[in-house]
Amino acid sequence: MLRSHYWLVCTVASLICGIAPFAVDAQESLTDHATEQDAPRFTTLDIGGEIFAFPSINNRRMVTGTTGSTGFLLLDRFLHPIVFENWESVTMLGNNDRGEIVGLTSTSQREIAFRYTRGVVEDVSAPGANTTTARDINNRGDMVGVLQINFVGHGYLLSGDRLTLIDGPDSDGTTRIFGTIVFGLNDKREVVGCYEPIDRLHARRGFVFRKGTYEIFQVPGAHVTCTIAINNRGQIVGGYTVPGDDRAHGFLFSKGRYVTIDIPNASQTTVTSINDFGDIVGTYRDESSVRVFKSNIREFIPRRRVQH
Repeated sequence: MLRSHYWLVCTVASLICGIAPFAVDAQESLTDHATEQDAPRFTTLDIGGEIFAFPSINNRRMVTGTTGSTGFLLLDRFLHPIVFENWESVTMLGNNDRGEIVGLTSTSQREIAFRYTRGVVEDVSAPGANTTTARDINNRGDMVGVLQINFVGHGYLLSGDRLTLIDGPDSDGTTRIFGTIVFGLNDKREVVGCYEPIDRLHARRGFVFRKGTYEIFQVPGAHVTCTIAINNRGQIVGGYTVPGDDRAHGFLFSKGRYVTIDIPNASQTTVTSINDFGDIVGTYRDESSVRVFKSNIREFIPRRRVQH
C-alpha cells in the first residue's frame, strides 16, 4: 500500500497476549535533542528496526506504535514490547485515553482488525468486507479506518453498530482501491484523512468529515496533503509534499494557519498524532533509518522576538 510513501499510508495487521515491561528506564531508550536556542526540541525513541506504522499519543501521554512486525507501548517513562502469539505481523495504529488500542494483525492466511481492551482482544473487522484496518479510536469507542467491499476501498466511521462509509467529497466511491484513506478522529466524531480527486491522479488532498460534510485542506503550494490526526481543540496535524521536492514535511493547522514541522536534518518528517496538550508524535528519516519522535507544537511555532 504505497510503501514508498511510508509517511502517508500504513497497512498490516490481532491477538495481544500480554505486555512485558523492559527493566529499563526510558531515559536509556530515549535521546533528548536539546539543540541551539531557536531550534525545536524533540525526543527520539530508539527502539530498533524499521518503522512502518504511525505512532499515536493520548492525553495520558501513552505512546503506541510498531517497529517491523512488533508493537510497542511507552508509558510512565518505561518502554513495553507487545507480545503476540500465533501472528506473524502486527500493526498498532491508534489508542484512546482509556488505554484501548486498535490496529491490524495478520498471518500468511488471514488478517483481522482488532481492538485491545484490558487484556481482551476483539475482532472488529467489518461484516461483509474483504479487508478492514482499524486506524484510530476515540474516548467514546468510535473507530475509523479503511476497508474494502467487493475489493473497492473506502474510509469508514464505526459508531456503535452504525457504519458510515467515507469516500471523499468528489469521489464516486467505485473507482480506486485506495482513493480515500481515513486516519483519525476526535471525541466530536470529526474524522480526518486524505483522498485522491478524480481529476488529479497521484495527488492528494486532506479533509475533515463532520456531520456528513467535508472541509478540504491543502497546504499552500503542496502537491500532496494528508490530514492524519485531530485533537478535541480542532488542531490538525499530518504530512505534505511539494512538486520538485523529494522530502515529506509535517504540518500543524491551528487557528486558521499552517505551520511546517520538520525535524532538523531529516529527509522525511510526518506528524501522526496530537493530543489535547499539543504533544505530538511522528516519524522522520535520517541517514540510516526511520525513527519515531515526540515533541510539542510550541517547539515549532515561530517565536516572536522582543525588541529591546
